[in-house]
Amino acid sequence: AAAVPDGRLAIFDYQQEMLTIARSRLRQRGLANFDCARGDGMALPYRSRSFDAVFLILVLGEIPDEVACLREVARVLKSGGQAAISESRTDADFHRVAAVRGLAEQAGLHFARRHGPPFNYTAVFTAPAS
Repeated sequence: AAAVPDGRLAIFDYQQEMLTIARSRLRQRGLANFDCARGDGMALPYRSRSFDAVFLILVLGEIPDEVACLREVARVLKSGGQAAISESRTDADFHRVAAVRGLAEQAGLHFARRHGPPFNYTAVFTAPAS
């Protein structure tokens, strides 16, 4: 929220506890430009082409249909928007970058780059031009 003072941060999670923690931490920092929503990552409650960026942090392994989730990410991203997917070997549901790339490409996202070592990385993808 601090990084987008002229925008809004949308926090989305399946677990209400995670949303409560995020809301509390942001409010403690005096931030108010955010919304929290609870739901299923395979059916995002947002309009198509409404986001500049989407971040998924240690989440893919929690989703029953990973490609459906990534299709939703591609749907809500603006043309040329970016999806950053972070994975860490410390997570029991760790996905190697090649696996994430394959899933994202099935969903229509284009691989741009990877940051970090193979065991703790963020892979960045772009949404196709509409």
